[in-house]
Amino acid sequence: MSWKLGVEGLETTLYKPTAFVIGEKKIEKVGRVASGKKVKDVQAVKQLFTLSYNKLEASYIASMLIEHGRKLPLNFIYEYNGTDNEVTVFFERFTRRKRLTPTELWGDITIVLEEE
Repeated sequence: MSWKLGVEGLETTLYKPTAFVIGEKKIEKVGRVASGKKVKDVQAVKQLFTLSYNKLEASYIASMLIEHGRKLPLNFIYEYNGTDNEVTVFFERFTRRKRLTPTELWGDITIVLEEE
């Protein structure tokens, strides 16, 4: 089983996250009708993938910054229920906190990917 992210065919291997959440994001058009009643038209439902890590080395963070900076659709391969799954995503958010230690470690890392 593998975890990878990157341009198709050039994916970077990811460490298995300490937490992995699959959620959803509704793409909807919201408006009001003449009576003032609110109406919503759900146009699409996209998956959100959140990967969390307790700590990672600076070199790994640097490779993730490269993928984040591409601003292109990326191939995401992840393990779920014992099988590898593949989806095209955009790298939405990448939060991290520098640990004040002698070694180059980052902590509380969160990566959010949104289905294309």
